[in-house]
Amino acid sequence: MVGRVADEVVLSDEERGFLETQARRRKAACSLSDRCRMILLCAEGLQSKEVGARLEVHEHTVGKWRRRFELMRWMPPPNGISYAMMVSSKPKGGHINDDTDQYAGD
Repeated sequence: MVGRVADEVVLSDEERGFLETQARRRKAACSLSDRCRMILLCAEGLQSKEVGARLEVHEHTVGKWRRRFELMRWMPPPNGISYAMMVSSKPKGGHINDDTDQYAGD
């Protein structure tokens, strides 16, 4: 039995550059780096199950971030929030993101 085939992720040069930079950053939250790696591997044509096996996360987690990435790229950012802030985790207690001096919300 064949499972559902995930949607293809096609990245622009700008998106790929952003994701690669975030995946390599030492000061980036581990969860943000992991999400960026997930999307980059999805863009290579791998299915969620394969990406999950490589990154040691559940395939449903990969599918969730694949869908969220597709949704976020087509929605205009609310109130001037940058794409980087949309993919980063919301810090506990509403802390300020040290790299941008802006609130890092969802």
